[in-house]
Amino acid sequence: MQTLFRNPLAGPSMLGISSGASLGVALLVLGGGSAIVQGFPAYISIAAAAFIGAFTLLSCVLLVANRFANESTLLIFGIMLTFFTSALVDALQSRAGNEALRSYVTWGMGSFGECNYTELALLAAGLVTSVLLSMAILPRLNLMLLGENYASTMGVDVRKTRMAMMISTGLLAGCVTAFCGPVSFIGLAVPHISRWVTQSADHRKNLLATLWLGAIVALACDWMSRMTALPLNTIASALGAPFVVMLVIQWKRFKPLI
Repeated sequence: MQTLFRNPLAGPSMLGISSGASLGVALLVLGGGSAIVQGFPAYISIAAAAFIGAFTLLSCVLLVANRFANESTLLIFGIMLTFFTSALVDALQSRAGNEALRSYVTWGMGSFGECNYTELALLAAGLVTSVLLSMAILPRLNLMLLGENYASTMGVDVRKTRMAMMISTGLLAGCVTAFCGPVSFIGLAVPHISRWVTQSADHRKNLLATLWLGAIVALACDWMSRMTALPLNTIASALGAPFVVMLVIQWKRFKPLI
């Protein structure tokens, strides 16, 4: 997403993926949808609702991306979708009972500890698919860094590449959000750490580095969450927010690596 929008603060939330997952879970937990899926384990129902919600909104964004070539239009549409879904979630929360509201808030705090082996297998399948798709378009991503016009003159099919980038992001973010909740800041901060470690903006160097550093940061946040008994998102936000502030303050230092 940072490559697509050429924006250091871009992430999956800009496409409304996380908000779509939150809306899917809200409709299930707060909107009485749980009565429709009785007989299924709760974790399967919640994961399915989050995944369907994430990809429903991603499909809307893909339709817009297929019609409009401007990244600014796509970005505005994604942000407006996020505000709209947030309004729907707030409306559901205002009418929900205490138990349902507690369940939804707990899911929204994020957790790696609730995943069983079935969920891990499904998450691994989504991860492998997304990474393979990303690897297939790595050379084109480097050209996209220099602008879509330049990439187009070099023979890159910008529209197909943009679609592949968004599908890969949607698949990965949708899977993680479905099984672990909307984990914040890790996806935003880790790519910058990777560029700093590799001292390069080359996606061929940064893909593997981002995967490993993302795993290390996520496990560190999970460990601190268990040690302090604080929600995962609280730890991730507390560590990620200062990093984003540092990124903005030292923009000139980071700019060559973006």
